[in-house]
Amino acid sequence: GSGMLIGGSVVTAVGLVLLYQNATDHWESWAYAWALVGPGASGAGTALAGLRSGSAGMIRAGGTQLLIGLGLFAAGYLFFEGILNISGRRLPLPEWIIPAAVVILGLALVVRGLTERRSG
Repeated sequence: GSGMLIGGSVVTAVGLVLLYQNATDHWESWAYAWALVGPGASGAGTALAGLRSGSAGMIRAGGTQLLIGLGLFAAGYLFFEGILNISGRRLPLPEWIIPAAVVILGLALVVRGLTERRSG
């Protein structure tokens, strides 16, 4: 049933991350790639299950979870590779990229706070 979509999405994401890490010998990326598996893939599976069952709530929840996973992945990538340089492969990041990412995150939270429907 639809529940297998979530498990299948997680297993597929784990396989893809491990395939990338094995092909590139970039095992350090697991420090932030877990976000693609945990919240990201399970969110994608939830959204797919919602599409299959016709549940708008599941689609919305899964989409939000997927976006959170992608955001955590991007933040982790910038932190672990851009600041800590855990892989030893220096990223050519300009100095303004981290402050810009924080500003964008803050603006996204403000927009969400302004557009979120109030319950009750």
